Amino acid sequence: MIITYQEFVQHEKDRAKWLGQAIAQYMRSDEYKIALEANEYEKQQNTRIMKYVRKIYDITGTASVDFTNPNNRIASNFFHLLNTQRASYSLGNGISFAKKELVQNEDLSTTVHDATKEALGKDFDDALYQTAINALEHGVCYCFYNGDQEYHVFPMTEFLPFRDELTGKIRAGVRFWCLEWKRRPVVVDLYEEDGYSRYQTADKKYGLGALELKEEKRPYRETVRYSEADGEEVIASENYPTLPIAVMYGTRNHQSTLIGMKANIDAFDLISSGYANDLSE
Repeated sequence: MIITYQEFVQHEKDRAKWLGQAIAQYMRSDEYKIALEANEYEKQQNTRIMKYVRKIYDITGTASVDFTNPNNRIASNFFHLLNTQRASYSLGNGISFAKKELVQNEDLSTTVHDATKEALGKDFDDALYQTAINALEHGVCYCFYNGDQEYHVFPMTEFLPFRDELTGKIRAGVRFWCLEWKRRPVVVDLYEEDGYSRYQTADKKYGLGALELKEEKRPYRETVRYSEADGEEVIASENYPTLPIAVMYGTRNHQSTLIGMKANIDAFDLISSGYANDLSE
């Protein structure tokens, strides 16, 4: 499901209400439901085997749960293992760049210096690896970079992109999260090319329909000066040339690795569980 940047721009006056509707629509989409199911397989809570119930039928054909026979539910860990191995094969040891230089130390020894890697920061490898894992599980993942070597990974289940209808480029997007849906506040961060803002549900209201502007739009980078007389004061601010959110796809078809693999995993789980049930009987 795609919600475009042009649709986003058209709803400037009712922005909070529209964002809630867009997120709710996104959460009802097929790709979002697949991503949620992928999360369960990642946690070794394979949905089909965990919901499997042995039934018996009476003379009228009515089904009821059979509590007399064993109902072992053995969930395999193949989904987690496969995605971890795929990501670790390429990114487990971090990445390096071809352009390096030799730096002479004080003791006249030399050290290979990777200036590009150093500029990206010590957290870059971990952020890239986690982005790749999520991209394999869900089909796509997003990473937000906000300068000072600061990275934030946004799984597909927490980020809704707004793509340009003509170029397909992501020009805005919202990251949303909630500790417990329908019982806790919802927080929505809106990222645009000229800054970011925050929306949040009103006090004691927990649905997406109760979003309201919490923090006005501000630039991505701010220089703050502190003095005892004036406290903190923003003396300079700037944005990036483009939206500072990178996208990574896990497969060529931009879909979760669970698609196509789920049937094999379910079959293995059912066979393993069935064999254990036969032994128990």
